[in-house]
Amino acid sequence: MDKVTEFTLFDTSNDDSIIYHKAYENKDLPGMGWIILEFEPEWNSSGKLYKLLIESSAIAERGIFLGYLLEKQYLEGDLLENDFVVTQDLVFRYGCATGIEKWRTYGFP
Repeated sequence: MDKVTEFTLFDTSNDDSIIYHKAYENKDLPGMGWIILEFEPEWNSSGKLYKLLIESSAIAERGIFLGYLLEKQYLEGDLLENDFVVTQDLVFRYGCATGIEKWRTYGFP
């Protein structure tokens, strides 16, 4: 069986309810670049904390590589690696639906 990496996004304000979960076979992940995690917008996300869990069945030398910022940028939460707090933050990008884009795409303000 091929090695698998799983991504799970939790809403910490709602008993760690799962917002998103997907498992990828490592052989299907891009060799370089981004992995896109697509899920419905969280309309009431303002002020909430979320937890992203990334787990892999691969050994370190054969698993995926993550990018880290040199210093902590998101002061509201901590980045843990193997259950230990690290001083960097994970590199990621996100989209946000606001204003006219929100109205056009989803039909309400």
